[in-house]
Amino acid sequence: MLKKDSSFVEASLVLLVIFATLAYFVIFVQMSALIAILIVLMVLTGYVYWKDRSFDAIHKGMVEGIRPGIIPIVIFILVGALIAVWIQAGIIPTLMVYGFQNLRIEWFVPSVLLQSLKKVISFSR
Repeated sequence: MLKKDSSFVEASLVLLVIFATLAYFVIFVQMSALIAILIVLMVLTGYVYWKDRSFDAIHKGMVEGIRPGIIPIVIFILVGALIAVWIQAGIIPTLMVYGFQNLRIEWFVPSVLLQSLKKVISFSR
């Protein structure tokens, strides 16, 4: 027989335990945040078993929680990999060197003025 759903106080205590555990392992033990999250995940899994929930319910909840964030995570990973390749290939340092060499005060200040005016005009509409 399933126990009733958690009350607001019980859910708040669980959330407090999560934050305290993460803070303890990351700040005081100086452990990797990933390992601290895995420890919290194990503790939460034990708590859910204690509440007499099945593993299928736990798994379904995890999948439903992760699903909306998968595509943005993959996009960030791909953008990071692309930037890392550009840095290793020397593209970004080269652009920085040429950009700083061509940066002249005669062109920089008027271009900043034009960009600022463009933003003011776009916000005023």
